[in-house]
Amino acid sequence: MYLPAVFHLGFKASNYPEGFHEKIGKSIIIDRENNKVITKYTSGLALLWAPFYGLGVIIAKVFSLEVEPYSYYYLFFINIGGG
Repeated sequence: MYLPAVFHLGFKASNYPEGFHEKIGKSIIIDRENNKVITKYTSGLALLWAPFYGLGVIIAKVFSLEVEPYSYYYLFFINIGGG
């Protein structure tokens, strides 16, 4: 949740499409009334994965690939970082 928010969507609920939290799991709450995104997790792992996610962002931009926050390219590099 943190990495797509930092690199793509921001931390405002208005930036997230309807049904987004159901697509990625129920670990976040999108509070549209207060325009906030709430998560039950801390940002620790996101800090460790950030260089790998950033590499996915760079690769996607260089090769004009899909810029969906949870696309294969980003998750591929996160898996390398988590391996």
